[in-house]
Amino acid sequence: MSAAREPSIRVVMTPKDTTALRGRGGVALLENRLPDARRWYEALLAEVPDHRGARRGLAECWTRSDDYARAAALLRLTGREPRARQLESFGGRKPYRADARSAEVAFVQTDPLPVVQLSVNGSSPVFFIIDTGAADLVLDDAFADSVHA
Repeated sequence: MSAAREPSIRVVMTPKDTTALRGRGGVALLENRLPDARRWYEALLAEVPDHRGARRGLAECWTRSDDYARAAALLRLTGREPRARQLESFGGRKPYRADARSAEVAFVQTDPLPVVQLSVNGSSPVFFIIDTGAADLVLDDAFADSVHA
């Protein structure tokens, strides 16, 4: 029996099984089925209102849906204040969006990390380091303000 199927069988048998609810939410989130993931995490929170895992999972659903205010509120309840502040800083903007359908970028250097030269919102070309192990895009605040990013 596959891991993805086991939680669904357990939920059918015991609809208030919190382990199964979290499992269903996690599988749906991994598959990017956000409405399903929200439903399972909300059901888990109905059973255990202070469940940290459900709050984090639901926050990720809201983040992926660009609803940063809801995500930030849940993250704050789990003690992830820095991430909550980061999401709130986006305001009504949608970060990490590119308007171009495709682009070719030449590497300026590849060792120890790839470096590329890019223009942001019509700015003069600037150098960017691509950290393939990083979870987030990070821009210097002054630079981001100067290019309206």
